[in-house]
Amino acid sequence: MGQLLAHVLKDKKTGRLSYRRPYPPELLPFLDTPPDRSTPPKELKRSLKAASLAEGDALDIWREANAEWEANVGAARKRKDAAYDPLTTEHIGYLAELFIHEWRGADRKALETRGDAFAIPARNFWEDKLSDFVRWQGEGDTDEIEEHWSKSAEDLLANRRFVRDPQDTLGFERLCKALNASAVNYAPEALAALGGSIVPTPPPPSPPSSLDGPKSSGAAEGVSFEDIAEKILENPLRKVGPATKQAARTALRFFREGFGKPFPARITKAAVTDWLQLLGQRPAKLPAAHRELPLKDVVELYKGQDLPRLTHKTLMTHLGALAALWTKAQEEDGLIPEELLNPFKARKYLVAEKPEEPKQLSLDELHAIFALPVFTAGDRPTQGKGEASYWIPLLLLWTGARPEEIAQLMVSDVFQDPDDSNGSWRLRITDEGVHPHKGARSLKTAKGKRAGRREFPVPKPLLALNFLAYVEYVKASGEVALFPKLRTKGERKLLFQGFSEWWNGLVQEKGILPAGQGRRAAREFRHNWTSAARASGIPEDAREYIQGHYRSGATANEGYGSRKSLGRYIDDLEYSGLDLSGVKPWKPR
Repeated sequence: MGQLLAHVLKDKKTGRLSYRRPYPPELLPFLDTPPDRSTPPKELKRSLKAASLAEGDALDIWREANAEWEANVGAARKRKDAAYDPLTTEHIGYLAELFIHEWRGADRKALETRGDAFAIPARNFWEDKLSDFVRWQGEGDTDEIEEHWSKSAEDLLANRRFVRDPQDTLGFERLCKALNASAVNYAPEALAALGGSIVPTPPPPSPPSSLDGPKSSGAAEGVSFEDIAEKILENPLRKVGPATKQAARTALRFFREGFGKPFPARITKAAVTDWLQLLGQRPAKLPAAHRELPLKDVVELYKGQDLPRLTHKTLMTHLGALAALWTKAQEEDGLIPEELLNPFKARKYLVAEKPEEPKQLSLDELHAIFALPVFTAGDRPTQGKGEASYWIPLLLLWTGARPEEIAQLMVSDVFQDPDDSNGSWRLRITDEGVHPHKGARSLKTAKGKRAGRREFPVPKPLLALNFLAYVEYVKASGEVALFPKLRTKGERKLLFQGFSEWWNGLVQEKGILPAGQGRRAAREFRHNWTSAARASGIPEDAREYIQGHYRSGATANEGYGSRKSLGRYIDDLEYSGLDLSGVKPWKPR
C-alpha cells in the first residue's frame, strides 16, 4: 500500500482507498469493544469504496470515519480520566425527548415507505406493551422498567457519545424511567399517526449547553473541576491547613463518586441537586469496613433501612467546601472562566427525595392473603396455574427468594442431603439445568460471582404443609418442572409474569393491596422475609446467602470456603404474630 493523504491508504492491487487510523495505545483499554470482537480494535478502518477521493461518496465516507475516530477517542479519554458525562435531571429530560424525536422520525419514514406492512405490527406493539408501560410507571416498578428500556438507554447514550459513570446506577435508572414515561406520552400521537391522522412533527429538542463540553474560553478547558481544586489545595502559597484539606477532599470524593470528574462547564445546578439527594441517603454513621466504600455502594447497601442519614448541616458543609473551591478557582486563580456560574453557591434549601415507604406487607395484609380460598378451601383458579397458586406464595414467604427463582424451580431442586445420615430434605436455587418451558434458567446476581446459587433445608412450615408430598406427586406425574402449568410470557420470557398478573389482580380485587400503590403481594414477601430474619437473629452473612445477595462491601475472607452451611439458619426464621393455622395442608386433587 502507499499513503496518499493523512489516514488514507491505497491498495496496490485493487487501487481502492481506505481510511486507516490507529488509536493512541494508552486509550486502547478504554475503547468500546464491538460485539463481534473480544478486544477493542487498535485502529479504525473504513473502505472509501473508490480509487479517488473525487469519486462517489469517498470524501463523505472519509469525513464520517474521521469524525467517528475523534468521537471514539474523546469517549475513551473521558473513561480514562473518569471525566464522565453526568446524568443530571436536565440531561435526562433532553435525552428522553431526543429518544421520542428519533422514534417519531423512524415511524414516519416507515409509514411512508411500507404503509400497512409497518402500521399493523406497530399497532400490535402498542396494544401489547402500552398497558405494561402504564402499569410499570404507576407502580414504580424499577426492575421491569430497567429490564425493558436498558438497551434503548445504552444505545441512546452511545449514539450521542455520552459517557456515563458505570457506577451511576441511580442516574441510569432515572433515564430508563424517563424513557418509559416518554413512551406513555408518545403513544396517543403514535397511534393517531398509525391510524392515518395527520400529526404535526415537532422540531428536535435543543441540547443543554452542558452537553456541548467545556467552553472554548478560559484556562480550565479540558481539566476537571477536581483537578483544579487539587491544584488550589496543593498551592504552597495558600497554606491550606490539614483539616481544611481533608474536609475539601471528602466533599470532592463524594462528588466524584456521584458524578465522576466532569469539566466545570458540565456541572449544572441540576447535577448538584441530584448529588445532594444522593448524598442525603448516606447513613450518618458507618462501620469501619464500610467507610471507604463508594457513595453509591453505601446508599445501595443501606437502602430501605431505618437509620439516621447525613444531616442538612453536614450536606451544607460539603456543599460550602466545593462552592469555596470554585470561587477561589474563578476569582483568584483564573482556572475557571468567570462566565460560568458557581453551581454550588446560593442554594437556600435542599430538595430532598421523598423517603421510601416501607414495602413489606403488614400482619393484617399477610393474614388477609393467606385467608384466601386458595389456601383455606382448596380453590384452584385456572389462571392460578394449578398448584402454583397455593405453593408459590408460601415458598416466597418462607424462603425470601425472588419470584422468578421460585417459578423456575424443577423437581430435581428438592433433594435429600447426601451428607446427612437422617436424610434431611434441601431446596436448591440455581441457574443450572434446562427448564422444559423456559429453557436456560437465570439468576439475578452479580456477574461472575455466582452469588445467587444456594441451597438450604426445606423450611419446616412447608414440610408441615406436605410440600414433599407435592414434590413426589409432580415427579410421579412424569413432570420435570415443579410448577408444570407455568408458561413464559413477555420479552424476557419469564415464567412468573403470567402468574403475577393473576395474583396481583386477585389481591387487588379482594381489597388487600389496592392498585396504584406500587406494592405487590409477591415481590414484597422478600421484604417481609428480611425483616423477620433480622428479628429472628439470623446473621447478616446467612441472610445474604439465603437470599442470593453478593456482598460488595465484604472483606477478602468472603471469597474463601463454602457458604452452604449458612443455609441452616433458615430453620431459625420466625414471623412474630403471624397465624397461618387456617392454611390447609396440601393434598392431591
